[in-house]
Amino acid sequence: MALQPLLAWPDSNLNGGADYSVDFAGVLSPGETVQSFAFDTGGFGTQAWTYLSGTICTAWFSWTQAGGATVNVCALGSSGATYQVAVSISVSGTAALIADVPPVRPT
Repeated sequence: MALQPLLAWPDSNLNGGADYSVDFAGVLSPGETVQSFAFDTGGFGTQAWTYLSGTICTAWFSWTQAGGATVNVCALGSSGATYQVAVSISVSGTAALIADVPPVRPT
């Protein structure tokens, strides 16, 4: 398993939502592709959908708990190797002003 340095996403608000991505291109071997992936919000968020585009893994989250969170993202490469990154995000206890409605999943 290869571990990439910590990453950070922009701060968000409680009940806010957006799509969040991780690009695994920097840790994959030459010619390797992402076969499958998973996001784990540690209970801080609810996932609406996921999407894979090349080496970029994306998920839509709605944040359900305030505080500092670490989202773990794991990917399985075509070589059989697994890769993991930890992404930090700070979720404000102030509720989002706009209702969180995920858009349609990309195709």
